[in-house]
Amino acid sequence: MKSGRKLSTTAIWTSTDVHLGYGDNVFIRITDTSKLQKILGFPEDVSLSLGTVSYDSCPAEIALLVACIGCSSSRMFYVVTYNEDRYIWVLRNFFLSAPSKGFMKMEFMYSALPSMLLWNKTSMYYSYRNNTAYGFPPVHETNVTPAEYTNGSSIHQIVIDYSGNIVIKMQNNIMFFFKFDLIDVILLPRWENESKNTVLYLNPSGNLYIVVINSSGIHRQNYPLKMEVHGTSYSLFDECPYLAFHHNIDLNVYYLDKGDEVTFWAQILFQENLGLFVDVRIHRPELLEQATHVEYEIAHEICTKNQTITFYQNVDYSESLDYMKTVHETTGVMTVEVRPSMTGRACSTVRKLSYLFVGCPPSRHIVIQKPPGITCIKHNFTSYKLPGNFLWHSSPKDTVTDYDWDKYGCLMEVYYRDPFRPEIALYDGNTFVKMVEANYILWEIKGRTDFGYNSSMGDVGCSREAQNWFSLLENHKNQEIELDDIWGPQNYNSCFEFSHKNLQDLSQQYHILNHSGSNSLIWNTEQSGIYVFKVKILDPNFSLAIVAEMHLTLPCTNECTEQNCFCDLKTFFAVHTYGIVESPDIAKTIMFSIFVLSLFLGILVLSYFKYARIFQTLRYIDPLPSPGLQNHTKESSQGLKKDQ
Repeated sequence: MKSGRKLSTTAIWTSTDVHLGYGDNVFIRITDTSKLQKILGFPEDVSLSLGTVSYDSCPAEIALLVACIGCSSSRMFYVVTYNEDRYIWVLRNFFLSAPSKGFMKMEFMYSALPSMLLWNKTSMYYSYRNNTAYGFPPVHETNVTPAEYTNGSSIHQIVIDYSGNIVIKMQNNIMFFFKFDLIDVILLPRWENESKNTVLYLNPSGNLYIVVINSSGIHRQNYPLKMEVHGTSYSLFDECPYLAFHHNIDLNVYYLDKGDEVTFWAQILFQENLGLFVDVRIHRPELLEQATHVEYEIAHEICTKNQTITFYQNVDYSESLDYMKTVHETTGVMTVEVRPSMTGRACSTVRKLSYLFVGCPPSRHIVIQKPPGITCIKHNFTSYKLPGNFLWHSSPKDTVTDYDWDKYGCLMEVYYRDPFRPEIALYDGNTFVKMVEANYILWEIKGRTDFGYNSSMGDVGCSREAQNWFSLLENHKNQEIELDDIWGPQNYNSCFEFSHKNLQDLSQQYHILNHSGSNSLIWNTEQSGIYVFKVKILDPNFSLAIVAEMHLTLPCTNECTEQNCFCDLKTFFAVHTYGIVESPDIAKTIMFSIFVLSLFLGILVLSYFKYARIFQTLRYIDPLPSPGLQNHTKESSQGLKKDQ
């Protein structure tokens, strides 16, 4: 995987086409013989056929063994490679006279420069380091091949381990040992007689076993390859040319982002008269600069050579005329191999192969650091209101939008009068790397415009008008383009560089933030609100990142397209402003006052008519009534009370 892009895991082929397999049983045809013929420039009257497909030791490269009839007076083998990172086909500097029919098996050895072994039942062929050394290896101190040495027995099996040790098993159970960088084979002591049915098994740890298959079952025997090779080498007076070899390359893979570097050292000890050295082989050396330092010491006829090599990137992306092209040209996989300049069968293999992935580490991401004194609260609502008069597309009506807690994270509570500047931290997985000091930009993803910046272009010292969202949106107003693509490292221009153009208006707000500057966000002072921001790193030299969006609490998910696959770091952070005593709505206040006043006046009017009726009744009562009339009046009063 290169910076998040998945490489194939399986290759299947016929004599005419090749398919590569990915996860979820997805297979893609990458070519056929007719396309290959045109891409590689073979004459139209030749006939190509595919025989063997193998993954190279260099990541992302797949090799095809192609037979050509008509390219020469006899049938010829060629090796064609396809690079999954760069989508290119290459015809390698390799050709071999082929038998009239059939193909050879092909397997690559772990090496910085392509090295492979080809074989069929009767012969074996090696090709080292871009075919700079090649041939059919004979048996040691003879001119015959293993098949000839065993009286015509065919090659049954060849096993290659990670260290370059190779065991050749013949059909009659005679075995030979071959080693990467050597040019002949040696005969190993016989372990099984000719009549037994055996196969070799190499486990992932590099242990070799002989598996015997008979009528009673399958039996496994541990084969002491190292002991057998040392014993045979001793009898042949084959000694290791060096006394010791050490290095500090601990990992198989190293990731180098912009500004990163890695230093390797290796030490070799040998007899004074041998003149050995540390041999460093590199595939795709153009990706990184190299600085090498060698120290040499002799004591008691023992020589010690220490070599240090530092790999680093020295590209200023801000000066590139085509940012995307430069990024593509300076990212990829460099393969580094460190080994002694000479080896032998008796040497314990200590050469080391490592891959330097120049690009975004797969677990690299950025997060927002919550400033001290600010709380981050997770509420239980799933939607909130946006004021219509404070949106990019202004509306008299407010709108309601969803809030995704898993995506945006908790709400940072910020007092509305306090400026706010997000602090960005860089992580590899759960490991903190550093605080991000590079320039970055942000925008409110829901379309709110009621925030600003507390510094102008003149305040920060611009020599000319700086880029801002308004000018860039104006430049793209007739184009259908995402905000992510409007402004970024690919088109960033610093306002601090001198220009002969007019200074223009430097009183405009400065829309770029960074760790050390004073520029910060300021908020709407009329009403509180929720703001959801997306952030993007603007500095072309910060990281191999095309788009960087920050996740508040969640690590990034690296996704990629066919065109680019770099640090796609995504996150959001959300802010809720508080502390504003909002002015009441005048219209609502007047309506409520009228309602209360009308209710009060209504109660007064009803009370007036009620009590007027009571007083009208009491008006006709005689103050000195007769006894009979008094009783009548009392009954009338009691009746009136009942009515009340």
